[in-house]
Amino acid sequence: MPKLEKDYQIVDIDPFTVFGLFNKSSMKEANRVKIISAVKDLFGVAAPVPSSFASIPVLNNQNATFYYFIGERKDGDIDELWNLFESALAYASSPVSDKRDVLSKYFDLAINQKGNGNSKVTMGLFWIAPNAFLNLDQRNTWYIYESGKVPSTLVKTLPKIDTNKIAASKYFAIVEKLVRGKDADY
Repeated sequence: MPKLEKDYQIVDIDPFTVFGLFNKSSMKEANRVKIISAVKDLFGVAAPVPSSFASIPVLNNQNATFYYFIGERKDGDIDELWNLFESALAYASSPVSDKRDVLSKYFDLAINQKGNGNSKVTMGLFWIAPNAFLNLDQRNTWYIYESGKVPSTLVKTLPKIDTNKIAASKYFAIVEKLVRGKDADY
């Protein structure tokens, strides 16, 4: 079990960190399956346990929580991550502008928390709804903007990612074009 809190006294945890328990870079597939199976049994999840993890982005082992420990985080940090999770699922099931506005609020709050950035927050969104969100880790950002495999006419229409803390407005402009395949009307 990774260190999830100061002095190993877990007071609270966010859902993205739970996903991070089985999506870490050094973890073997067999161990991922064991952890997911235990979570499935504990929560009574009906979906089958994955048998392959190809193309699933993983966290750096040394920075696997989406929050900082007590004393280093703000009081509302974990609640904001829960709000991001819930609003992301609501938006994924019905991608309308009012739900995107709520999601954008929590996206901006979560990405600006200490220790979070583009890779971690967008990876978490991708884990929970891969058909609705895009992981903008270093590899995907390179692929989109520099590999030459995405048509340059499309790349030129995308906002530039010039910081480790992308604003929700830029993130959703990219998602609308690359995931949803349409021009954003927001």
